[in-house]
Amino acid sequence: MNNKHIQNLINLLSGSLNAPIYFIDSSLNIILKSEGSLLLHLTDSFADPYFEEGAPLPKLKTLKNDGHFLCLTYYEEELLIGTFLIGPLNYHLTSFTQVIHQGCLLYYLLYRKHIDFNEVLKDNFFKQPLVDSIEEKLKSDFTTLRQIAEDNITFFPLAYETHIINAIEYGDPEQLINAVEKLSRQQPLLNQLLEDPLHSSKVLYMTLIILGARASIRAGLIPDVAHKLTVFYLDKIENTSDMQELAKLQLTSLLDFTMRVQQINTLTFSRPVLDAIFFIHKNLYDNVSLEKVATELHFNKSYLARLFKKEMNETIGEFILREKVEEAKRLLMVSKHSLLDISVLLHFNDQSHFTKVFKQFVGLTPKKYRDQHQFKG
Repeated sequence: MNNKHIQNLINLLSGSLNAPIYFIDSSLNIILKSEGSLLLHLTDSFADPYFEEGAPLPKLKTLKNDGHFLCLTYYEEELLIGTFLIGPLNYHLTSFTQVIHQGCLLYYLLYRKHIDFNEVLKDNFFKQPLVDSIEEKLKSDFTTLRQIAEDNITFFPLAYETHIINAIEYGDPEQLINAVEKLSRQQPLLNQLLEDPLHSSKVLYMTLIILGARASIRAGLIPDVAHKLTVFYLDKIENTSDMQELAKLQLTSLLDFTMRVQQINTLTFSRPVLDAIFFIHKNLYDNVSLEKVATELHFNKSYLARLFKKEMNETIGEFILREKVEEAKRLLMVSKHSLLDISVLLHFNDQSHFTKVFKQFVGLTPKKYRDQHQFKG
C-alpha cells in the first residue's frame, strides 16, 4: 500500500470516526494526516510499545497534553511502514465501543484479517503481568478466606450492606448500630486482604454513604438534603487519615441519614405542616421565616402559624431555630468552619446571637460543644 492509498484510507475513515487521523513513521514524524488535523508533538515514550513486530492489535493511548488516541501499527511482509494515530477522540461524538469497532475495521482493511472486539479489549486492559498479579493476589486472599470459613466467621463486608441499608430505609438507629458494629468487628480480617487498609476503608465507607443516601431518599428524605449530606460526608472521609476517626465518621454519617428518616416516619401531621417542615429542612441555609414559608407554599400566614403551633407544640420560628442548631451541631463536629462562619451560613443575626440560641437549646456554648465532639481526623 503506497502513500496515495494510505491517504485515501485516512480520508475515508476520518469522516466516519469524527476524529483526526495521522500516519507517522518510526521516528515519530507525521507523514500523512487527515484534512484539518492539528500538529502533534510526539515524544519517544510514545513509541514503546506501539512499534511491535508482527501485526499488533489496535491500542488505546493517552498523550499527556493531547488526549486519547487509537493506534495501529502497519507492517508489510514484516517491514514496518508506519503507525496510524487516530485522535484526539471525543467520546461525546464517538462512543468507546465505536472506537474499538473502528479499530477492528482498520485492522481488517490493513491486514485482511478479522479480530474480535473482546480480543482488543483484553489486549488493552488485561496485560499478562496484571493478570498474573491478580491471580497471585486471589490465591493469597482465598487462603485467608478459607481459614476464616473454617472458623465459621462471616466475613464479606457487603454481607452487612442489606442490614445497613434496611436500617436507614426504616429509620431504625438501633438496627443500624448493630449492623455497623458487626462490620467493624471484621475490620482486622479485612485488613489482612488489603494492601492499603485506610484507602480501602474509605472506598467502602463512601460506598455505604452513597447507598445510604439513596435509601433515605426512597424513605422520603428530600433529595437536595440527601445530596448535600452525601457531598459533605464524602469530603470529610476523603480528608480523614486516622482509622478510628474514620470509623466514627462513618457511623455518624449513616446515623444522620437514619435519624432523619426516623423523624420523617414519626411525622403524623397535616399536609400544610408537613410541607412547611420539608421546606424548612430544604432551606436551612437560607434566611427562612414564617413569612417566606407561607409565601412559597401559598398558605395564609396566620392560618399556617396557628396550625403549626397546634400540631408541633412550638412556633415555626422556634422550630426553625431548633433545626438550625441541629445543623450547627453537625458542622461543629465535622467541619473546620469558624463560629462566625457557621452563624453566617445559617443566617443568625450575628455570632453572639448564634451562641445565645445554641446554648439555649444544647446547654453548652458552640465552642465547648466542638471541643467535646469534633472529629480529629
